[in-house]
Formats: sequence, C-alpha cells, structure tokens
Amino acid sequence: MDTNQPEPERLQQPIALDNTDFPLESHITAATLSSQSEPSEKAKDERSMSSPSKETYDRGSLSNLEAAQEMEDDLSSFDPDSPAMKRLKKLGPRLWIPFVMLAWGIVSMSMAAVTNGSGLLASRFFLGLAESGYAPAPVYIISLWYRRNEQALRIGFFYSASMIAGAFGGLVAYVIGKLHNLGGLTGWQWIFIIEGLPTIFSALVAFWVLPDFPETSTFLSPEERNLLIQNIRMDVGPATDRKLTWKRFCATFRDWKIYAFAFTAMLHSVTFASLGVFVPSITLGFGFE
Repeated sequence: MDTNQPEPERLQQPIALDNTDFPLESHITAATLSSQSEPSEKAKDERSMSSPSKETYDRGSLSNLEAAQEMEDDLSSFDPDSPAMKRLKKLGPRLWIPFVMLAWGIVSMSMAAVTNGSGLLASRFFLGLAESGYAPAPVYIISLWYRRNEQALRIGFFYSASMIAGAFGGLVAYVIGKLHNLGGLTGWQWIFIIEGLPTIFSALVAFWVLPDFPETSTFLSPEERNLLIQNIRMDVGPATDRKLTWKRFCATFRDWKIYAFAFTAMLHSVTFASLGVFVPSITLGFGFE
C-alpha cells in the first residue's frame, strides 16, 4: 500500500443546520408548557397551606372528636359517693354494717367514763362518725335485694322503726335513770352502758345472719339467685351505667321527681330531728321539770 497518498481535504466551512434538523423553538415551547403544567415545590407548599387536604380535615375532625369526648368525660372521674359508701360497697354490707354497729356500741359505752366537756365532745365526734357510716347502709342493702316498686314500703318500715324507737327512748332512759348510784355509777352513766350493750350484741348477730350481695348469697339456690339477679338488673336498666357526664348531670336538675324527693326528705328530717332536739325545751316551757 502506498502511504504517500495525499490526505483528504478538511472541511473548511461549518455545516449549516436548519430548524428542521434542530427544532430549538419547539423544545423551548414544550419546556415552558411543562413548567406551567407542573407547579414547583414552593407552589405546592403554598397551595397545601391555603387549601387543607383530606388528611388535614381528618386530623381536625379527630381532634374535635377527642375534645368533645374529653368534655363529655370530664365528670367520669368524679365519684359522688361518700367515704362510708365506698367502704360499704368494697367490704359489703355483711362486714361494714356490723363493724359500724360495733364501733357505735363501744363509743356509746365509753361515754360513761367521760368526766369533762372535752371528753364529751371527743366521744360525741366518734359517735357521730360511726353513725354516719351506718346511716346509708340500710337503704343501700334494701336496694340490692328489692326492685324499686318494692323498696319504698321497706324503707318506710325502717324509718318508722326509728321513729318508734325515738318515741320510747325517753321512757327507757327515764327507767334506766332510776339505777342511780347502783354499782357506784350515776343514772346517766347507766344509760350509755345499757344502750351500748344491745348494740354490740346486735352487731355480733348481724355478722352471722345479715346477707351480703345477691351474687354471693348462700341461702338461695342457684335458680333463685339467678332469678333475683335478673329481676334486679331488668328493673335497674340504664342505671347500671355509672359513667357521669355533663349531660346526665344537668338532666338531674330537670327531673321533677328529684325535687319531690328532696321536699319529702326535708319534711321527714324536720319532724324526725326536731322532736328529739326540742322536746326537752318544749316540756320545760310547759312548766314541767
């Protein structure tokens, strides 16, 4: 091969390119349309801030629902029961009622040893403390075993017994007062001792004979127990729901039966309490000593 052949001439003129070979305008137009059809990240952020998305609505609805639930359940942690009622429900009537009866009897007998005003005030404080634990117990145990239409008569018998005991209490105290100087004790000391002894004896008897909750009763057959529980639950109905809300709290003040019951309770308290408190003053006003 001959290596001395001349090299081909180089192109001295550039190649002319027309618009058909390199359509620059079309590319620019497409890029412009593409930029207009697809917003930038900043535009997306601004649009998302100006118009909330479905997720934002869902979060807002959820937060509103939680706030409403918190407002509704604001009273759910509130327990209207007194400390005595809490102990009564936890221990049961069979343990709590004899306990407060025994405490009342012991304090009553201890009052016979009082020698000054400070001791009298202290003993009366503990006597009232024991009595406050016993006061709601009879009505509570009646509500456990009887339906609502059966409770009124039995509660009436209970309070009638208290009225009868109050009516004859003065007569019994007068007879006991005749034991003055017996055993070196005065008449008023014998009153506290004799009134406390039957209470202690009754507390020991109540521990063995007083029924507890229907679910744990042993003197009923399984069929009788299930029938009793079913009847009580059907009668109570929605009252088994212990959840306290503002709606239910306000509904209490719109129920006329609440005011009727409060008025009846006021009449009972006035007649029951005033008789024992003011009879000595009334008797003295009549000229009797």
